[in-house]
Amino acid sequence: MKILTKYGDATIEELEGDKWGEPGSPAPVVNECYRLRHLQLRRLTVENIRMLLGQNIGLYYLVPLAIEHLSEDPLLQAAFYPGDLLCTVLRVNGSFWISEPTARAEIEAIVERGRALAATKDTNVMRWLDESIATFSSGASAKSANVYGGKRSRGKSSS
Repeated sequence: MKILTKYGDATIEELEGDKWGEPGSPAPVVNECYRLRHLQLRRLTVENIRMLLGQNIGLYYLVPLAIEHLSEDPLLQAAFYPGDLLCTVLRVNGSFWISEPTARAEIEAIVERGRALAATKDTNVMRWLDESIATFSSGASAKSANVYGGKRSRGKSSS
């Protein structure tokens, strides 16, 4: 994978140059995201990538990595259902897609393949994918806020 060749030995914290300190929250998802920011990219599982992207963390490094996975299987199941990684990618902060038109074009092509595959799955997969496509298309995700606070960096929402 191209992104791993270039950045695989680095962590999100190193790549973004942003140390967050201690989580300061008892929420398991917050603690897990803080922990994952310290893992080398090559050690992140697809579920780890989905979780971080769901919190708009490390977008400039993890979206391309997710796209590489999704190019092979648009309905890749990270944790919950077929296509959950694609749905999560489609819901990342809208400003990312504005600043990264190449990634947007790549994900749009993957969405077309994903919709064709989803049509052969149960109706929930198509519904979840369509809801995520609507969010992606409307730019509604650009209004989301990063829940972790701290210094804003390229990989975090600035809205």
